[in-house]
Amino acid sequence: MDGNQEGKAKGWFNDGRLRFETTYTEGIETTKAYFPSGQLSRTYSKKYNKLNGQDTRWHENGRLKQESNYLDGKANGNSKWWNEKGVLISEGASDMGKSIYAILYYDSGKLKMEINYTQNDTSPNVKCFDEYGNLKECP
Repeated sequence: MDGNQEGKAKGWFNDGRLRFETTYTEGIETTKAYFPSGQLSRTYSKKYNKLNGQDTRWHENGRLKQESNYLDGKANGNSKWWNEKGVLISEGASDMGKSIYAILYYDSGKLKMEINYTQNDTSPNVKCFDEYGNLKECP
């Protein structure tokens, strides 16, 4: 026996509604979590107790909140975040936990900030924009 859990687990809110359901298969834990309303709040997988694969979260209104990717517990690949209205407010990419770039948007969806990281430089290249798309001084 290799010590891996196999099977399913469920958790409940105090009022008896489903809080989460997890399936364990060959060292991989796949979980769906829910808001008290019953709306899906998050899906993710872990391999040997570290996030592995896509981690997706929703706002309670059902709109997508976040999509991120992980490998061995480290951010790896593209990530995106949306506000409760469904407008993209941030996106970025990482390579095994090291940031590559990040882009932030105003709630209107217009570009707010670009951040580019380089492998050997400790300070990122940052550009800031006003709501009209003009370059401005960063805070």
